[in-house]
Amino acid sequence: MILPIRLATNTNGVYDVDMKRRIGILMAVALLAIYGVLAHQRGMWPFSSPVGLKTFTNGVGGYSFQYPSAWNAVENSYSARDTLFGTGASATSGLGGIEIRDFTGNTEQFMAGVEAQYSDIQNVTIAGLTGIRAHVSSVGTEGISYLLQKDGQIINIYINSDNAGDIASLDALAHSFTFTK
Repeated sequence: MILPIRLATNTNGVYDVDMKRRIGILMAVALLAIYGVLAHQRGMWPFSSPVGLKTFTNGVGGYSFQYPSAWNAVENSYSARDTLFGTGASATSGLGGIEIRDFTGNTEQFMAGVEAQYSDIQNVTIAGLTGIRAHVSSVGTEGISYLLQKDGQIINIYINSDNAGDIASLDALAHSFTFTK
């Protein structure tokens, strides 16, 4: 015989409607907390709150994106269509960046020609383009890269970090990426 569990009873064993409400509220709060933790771990949390974001537009590259206000985003001094970003980023260095490379092949051919190992490859859609998101390992560097293909070019949105916060910021940045021309 299965006995019902009566969590919502008072000390006299009488069903307590207020206790039932309190338990329901506690469960809802717990579920929201769990959702928040999971969303943050999966890099989705930055999408829900635009507070503390700045927008950078690269006129030469023809794109814009949002990034955390604690970061800098600057045009790369070596190629005006590229951008570097991250805490303390300058025109010559950054934690990550956006590179545009002329390339007539597909993303798989591009990856095969780079001295790095790509793993955990996932299909993504960014700015209306189908591309990939992958973990990248190179000599002494770990990170995440988004590769998109458009008009004979590969767009590489990347970060050289395995820090979960940096990766969550990159994920939000990549999903805010849009073309301006």
